[in-house]
Amino acid sequence: MKNVILREQLKIQDEPQELRLFGGKILHLQEDRQGLGRIDIWFETFTVPTNQALTRFRIVGTGHEFENGWNHVATVVMSSGLVWHVYREFVWQIG
Repeated sequence: MKNVILREQLKIQDEPQELRLFGGKILHLQEDRQGLGRIDIWFETFTVPTNQALTRFRIVGTGHEFENGWNHVATVVMSSGLVWHVYREFVWQIG
């Protein structure tokens, strides 16, 4: 089986959001290239997904409170000067 690198986008919002990363390993996060005010996330996965790992992400601004139990993934500095801290929580897999 071979791997491939894919890209998804995270919206900057207060509520957690979910992505199916197909068991993917997160490689990099940065401000989106289209100027939409989102965060691009690149991840490595299989070319033929064997399962769909549902991962919940949370975007937190500096100085903002949030619940325990989240794992830090990256900090993204936007061109506007805003700084967002990206956390994730593994939820479950589909067989």
